[in-house]
Amino acid sequence: MKPIILGGTSNPSLATKIAKELNTKLGSLEIERFSDGEIYVNIKEKLKGKEVFIIQSCSNPANEHLMETLLTIDAAKRSKAKKVTVVFPFYPYRRQERQVKPGEAISAELVAKLVEAAGADAVIAANLHSTTIEPFFKIPITHVRLWDIFINYYKKKIGSTHNFVVVAPDAGSMRRSKTIAQGLGIPLVLVEKSRPKHDVVEISNIVGEVENKNIIMIDDEINTADTLLSVAEALQNLGAKDVFFAAVHAVLSGPAIKRIKKPYLKEIAVTDTVRLHKEKQLAKIKVLTAAKEIATAIKKETL
Repeated sequence: MKPIILGGTSNPSLATKIAKELNTKLGSLEIERFSDGEIYVNIKEKLKGKEVFIIQSCSNPANEHLMETLLTIDAAKRSKAKKVTVVFPFYPYRRQERQVKPGEAISAELVAKLVEAAGADAVIAANLHSTTIEPFFKIPITHVRLWDIFINYYKKKIGSTHNFVVVAPDAGSMRRSKTIAQGLGIPLVLVEKSRPKHDVVEISNIVGEVENKNIIMIDDEINTADTLLSVAEALQNLGAKDVFFAAVHAVLSGPAIKRIKKPYLKEIAVTDTVRLHKEKQLAKIKVLTAAKEIATAIKKETL
């Protein structure tokens, strides 16, 4: 019996692609707003005894998309679904996974509790901001990492050229940068940086060679692009050639697009875990789909 695939309003294109990878179509899901702004959900499918997968990227506005998800879970459970799995291509409140200051909420953990309280039986999430989020769930969670999308993309792009290196701009990015460098068979360069002023990044030490090299940097998301732009500029001041950047989640908040338009970045590759609206679509932003990888995770859940 094929599972029922439902897609929220945040990223219908990705949900449709995932359904296609699974050789099915999205189930009928009505999501409306009452006059006072509250959300109405109605699943127009017979779910009794069936497996249900709810696909929702909780990007901006995160609160709206999260509430849609919770209501859809509840509606599916009330419709006697056998199992409800929530698929988060982009997990909400991902950066609030620990207390930095006394009195703060740990929002990423609260989201996990809300998803469980709504009735979800399992979760699939793509490239969580931190692995510390996984233990927040008492239900099974599958953490899908999408680095291979970029490895395959850059393999075709750079071909047999040996003039590329992967740069890890800080110790925190070392693990993922190493994964990409090994996958591409090119050197890994570690950069140590400091901020003498708020908007200035200085490179204090480099382990490896960047002069006359094309640079690839990678992160789990691109938000305001502030640090990225500063590091790219600093690398080029040290003799680096073109700077390519890859990020799983294209958050692109605030002045990000304005910064990306500057000449320091040759190209940015992102996945479609976050819907890229028209005003954010630039020639130098290459969007790669994560549909196949997420569909594969769904298939494993149905075995």
